[in-house]
Amino acid sequence: MSQEIAKESTVIPTAVLGIFVLKCNTVRQRLNDFFCYEPVILIGSTAIAIHLAHKLYNRVPNDGVKKGFMRWFFRNVRKFPFVKKQVLAELQKTKDTLHGDMLKLMKGKRKPDEFEYILTLPPVGAAPDDIIRNLKEYMELGNYSWKNGSVSGTVYHGGDELTNLNVEVFRLSAWTNPLHPDVFPGACKMEAEIVRMVANLFHGTSRTCGTVSK
Repeated sequence: MSQEIAKESTVIPTAVLGIFVLKCNTVRQRLNDFFCYEPVILIGSTAIAIHLAHKLYNRVPNDGVKKGFMRWFFRNVRKFPFVKKQVLAELQKTKDTLHGDMLKLMKGKRKPDEFEYILTLPPVGAAPDDIIRNLKEYMELGNYSWKNGSVSGTVYHGGDELTNLNVEVFRLSAWTNPLHPDVFPGACKMEAEIVRMVANLFHGTSRTCGTVSK
């Protein structure tokens, strides 16, 4: 009895496979009758299959099919009118919040709506006194004073003496370019010394190198 069942279980898949092969041969014969040349079908179908597989492979995102599908889904869902309206409303709400927060930061001698914003280059250069006056006004904006130590991790101030030294150093070396060591060998020497100091701090060897960037 068990042998008969085993024979039946073997015969059924074989019959299905035979039917499938017969159908494939029928399709192949019809294509041959239509094109009259079987190699054309083989080459053409192979080329089309490779092209489709390549297109499908290129459409698979780098982060996976699932994430790519979710990205595509939400991108297209936002196109529905009621969803798009809700998204635009939330974006506008966020813009209004950011705008209000920025106005709160602009605490100075003037009201936020009284500020003048320079949006284009003036046809005539401003006088030095005007530039300094505008800069001082800009520096007075804000709700915090870092000089009294109330803002942590924001400004690393070394005192007025160090500030004056930095100003003098900048005045002496502002118009130099380390990219041209043949013209400014002194700037090149300072760069090499800074790199070596940092390399020694990190236990670098004689082969350790680096550069200074702004």
